[in-house]
Amino acid sequence: MKIDVLSVEPLCDKAKCAASLNEFLDGFSDEPLLTEETVCAKRFTMNGHDDALQCCEEALITYTPDETLAGLKIDGHSQYQLTDSKGQQFMMIVLEALPGQLRVMKGHIPYGEIAPGAAELICVFDIARFPDLVKLTEFDLEDLPSFHEARMEVLSREGNTLRLYICDGLFSPINMTMTLTGITREESCMDDADDPWAYFRQEACVSGVELRCDEAKYSVRIHNNYCAVGQRDGKRYIAQRVINELLICCEKLEMSFARRSSE
Repeated sequence: MKIDVLSVEPLCDKAKCAASLNEFLDGFSDEPLLTEETVCAKRFTMNGHDDALQCCEEALITYTPDETLAGLKIDGHSQYQLTDSKGQQFMMIVLEALPGQLRVMKGHIPYGEIAPGAAELICVFDIARFPDLVKLTEFDLEDLPSFHEARMEVLSREGNTLRLYICDGLFSPINMTMTLTGITREESCMDDADDPWAYFRQEACVSGVELRCDEAKYSVRIHNNYCAVGQRDGKRYIAQRVINELLICCEKLEMSFARRSSE
């Protein structure tokens, strides 16, 4: 669907943000408690952000009203990709759609870079296309957990069918088996290794697993991307972005989950 972006504004509850950060810093810092007036500067310094549209996790997109947006999926899970007039891509979850306005959850994506003008909005993750994710409720989970510092095993590869096992994530209470059938494409972008399969087999080398879909296929992105942070004039800044990604596209995707052993 097409929209004409007029403006983008940050949405932030500064009082809530200050309270959350004060709780996090309790016992780690002797600095005065943060207030609505001081919390933004602290967040910017800690995370290397330059402005509110990078820092705030929610934003308000104002656009020329269009009835075609009535079909947006507003379920707290389905994700959209906005491609602006310069071809830049931005991810979001639509929280509320009003005539001429979208309130979105964007994470820390720098929305200040969105160019006004004609843009395309497409759904790249429709939770209805992933019925196996309902099984996560058995583990008191609503979405895939962070597989930070996990590793990947290839259980089998026969023809165009691949079975993968993602296990031992630091913050994950589960391990996951994925069966990808009808594989149409495999590609990788690696800064830290030449062989993505060997790299992700190592302990602590998987930091995330992302699922995507379109009308014809599914895709799985396994990654371990990170930023090297530097200091300049007392402020943190991103000195280097390191990319380690493996992308697999397929016609069918099945998932099963098992609770991690407590041992």
